[in-house]
Amino acid sequence: MPIPVQSTMPLNVSSSDTNTLTYILEQFQKGMNTAEIVMVNAITTTEDGAKRLTVTPILNQVSAGGQSIQMAPIYNVPFIRMQAGANAIIIDPEVGDIGLVVYCQRDISSVKRMKFSSLNPSTNRMMSHSDAVYIATIYSINQTENRKIEFVNGSGATGKIVITPNGTLEVDGNMTVSGNVIVTGTVTAADYISAAPAVSGSYNTHVHTQTATPTTEGPIQL
Repeated sequence: MPIPVQSTMPLNVSSSDTNTLTYILEQFQKGMNTAEIVMVNAITTTEDGAKRLTVTPILNQVSAGGQSIQMAPIYNVPFIRMQAGANAIIIDPEVGDIGLVVYCQRDISSVKRMKFSSLNPSTNRMMSHSDAVYIATIYSINQTENRKIEFVNGSGATGKIVITPNGTLEVDGNMTVSGNVIVTGTVTAADYISAAPAVSGSYNTHVHTQTATPTTEGPIQL
């Protein structure tokens, strides 16, 4: 029994050289991968210590007959990190993130092997799923962001930056603040607290108690 042939060409399109060429170009265009919405399925680490993603395109392909064709996972996908020189903001993707990938124009296999000198592509493939790069997370279906840096719009002094760590905000190094510091909780120091030119507060008027002598004078005002 002969197998019916299905086409994506509308039935009301007449046969002509122009329409034939248009159809060929459309089929060629459909074979090009540019950018796509994907879900992060897994995060792995290579032997070189680089992190890679396994992602799956969310939108299915559709056959000429209207049947859905589920997309296959894409493996060994590098992802964008905000980095310049020795400076970086590390926010790695997590499983369940919905994000955007782009497909590079040429084969990037050698680049993914951490070889960054001038080199030739390993193959002649172009815009392939194998050369995907994850560039941004759009949404996470597993959790709502609770650790964030929020830039609040406002004119002049009404604008502000709100840092919500949802836990501990740790600074590894020295910190200089040009302005006032307002603390609503307890300040704990592992070493001396120094100030210039003066320290003021209730601790300048308190008294010490001892067993031998009931009270002593208050501390010397700085």
